[in-house]
Amino acid sequence: MKRILFVDDEQPILDGLRDLLRRQRGEWDMVFALGGAAALAELELGQFDVVISDMRMPDIDGAMVLRAVQERHPATVRIVLSGQTELEAALRVVPVAHQCLAKPCDPVELRKVIESACIARALMVDPGVRRAAGGAESLPSAPMLYSRLVAASEDPDVTMEDIGRLIESDVAMCAKVLQLVNSAFFGLGRSISSVREAVIYLGMAPLRSLVLSAGTFRAFSPAHPIEGFSVEELEAHAMLVARVAAEMLPGKQDSAEAFTAGMLHDVGTLMFAAQRPEELGRLLAAARDEGRPLHALEREHLGVTHAEVGAYLLSLWRLPPRIVEAVSHHHEPDRREPHGLDPGAAVYIADQLIGEQHADNAGETLDEAYIAELGVTDRLEEWRRFAAESVADAHVVPA
Repeated sequence: MKRILFVDDEQPILDGLRDLLRRQRGEWDMVFALGGAAALAELELGQFDVVISDMRMPDIDGAMVLRAVQERHPATVRIVLSGQTELEAALRVVPVAHQCLAKPCDPVELRKVIESACIARALMVDPGVRRAAGGAESLPSAPMLYSRLVAASEDPDVTMEDIGRLIESDVAMCAKVLQLVNSAFFGLGRSISSVREAVIYLGMAPLRSLVLSAGTFRAFSPAHPIEGFSVEELEAHAMLVARVAAEMLPGKQDSAEAFTAGMLHDVGTLMFAAQRPEELGRLLAAARDEGRPLHALEREHLGVTHAEVGAYLLSLWRLPPRIVEAVSHHHEPDRREPHGLDPGAAVYIADQLIGEQHADNAGETLDEAYIAELGVTDRLEEWRRFAAESVADAHVVPA
């Protein structure tokens, strides 16, 4: 049974939560702590799968509670539940939170968030890797600009001008967005020199994907070089996979999700690079020496692959389930339920086709039987040509 700790300094709030979630009593062991001090006492008694804390409390506030959770139980999912007017402040001052929710929170939404958090946590079958993913200072939260962008995009009063100003508040991200929009990746016939113009051209879905991806690559860079590993090359590969995967799907929603999943499909590798660099270096060397896929060696030695680690992190960041699933199975499509040519299938195929363009892609082969089951064998050569063209243009795609 999953253990959930709720923390608030107002008893009526806790009573309301207890009443709203009474149907979950058979599935969750729920503990309700009145204030930060009571929460810290509960943490001394045992571990929880999820901790949900109010932000503003006297003496020991939500940030202090979640910091303690991070230090004592790094594998626990940490969520801030805060008043709407405090949400922006929460995004700025609580980097220890995996998620920030506004209160009052709809009980159905709250249940979904908790269930999603528990599923994400269960993805990590190796306790050591789970602790590393949950407790690392640089890993638990989605990049702050992305969180602010999501919050802004959900506000009906926010304009594209406002979004542009938000991007411009981060000088490095501003430069990155302009680099990307002017690259061969998007194939524009003219140069765009204004971030606000880029925002209008891209639209919100691609912009959010680019900001999340660029922020993640920037935040998760390893402290020291790892032989055989390059953040720049990994990011360039992610962009190529995203481009090909998005091209394969005609529907706007499917294409957008494939694009996002492609940009983020190797985020788990970044986690290993940041948290277990020596281990990643050994596995990369073994993959080269033995001519075997890296993900196969990860499963042998760690019990989990970078694909599943990436899915874990994206689940915590509340990305759509199809994006999480696409990332989780981008090397092993036979481990997922068949859904036809969807974002998950597109990312798998795109990853393989881009890999075919590199001579050092030993051990990786496209599953022709899977392609046949999808009923898209007749389109494979068309996609392969597009992948080759994309790789040929990659020298003008910024890292």
